[in-house]
Amino acid sequence: MSEKNTDINYLTNCFYSGKYTLILKQLGINQITKEHPYYVQLSELQIGSLVFLGQFIEAQILYESILKTVSNNEFKIKTSFYLVIANVRLSKYKEAKKLFYQICYT
Repeated sequence: MSEKNTDINYLTNCFYSGKYTLILKQLGINQITKEHPYYVQLSELQIGSLVFLGQFIEAQILYESILKTVSNNEFKIKTSFYLVIANVRLSKYKEAKKLFYQICYT
């Protein structure tokens, strides 16, 4: 099996190029080890990729799991925004509005 590429610059470029499947091939959908030096940033990429690929439930589960271990405000803002997008796509407008307000007042 080939080695996973967790280079933050490479994966960030992939994310902003819309290569979400590639990101998940490299990182998987399970929580990354907290000891990884880019744990928070890679987790953001995972959650965003899951949302943009329509895997909303998996994104929500991963978000809730990681949120228990992270107090990083930037992580909460970015990933909550991705979940706002997921809720809008699912026509869950009240939940999207609630998350959006949490982002604004964090």
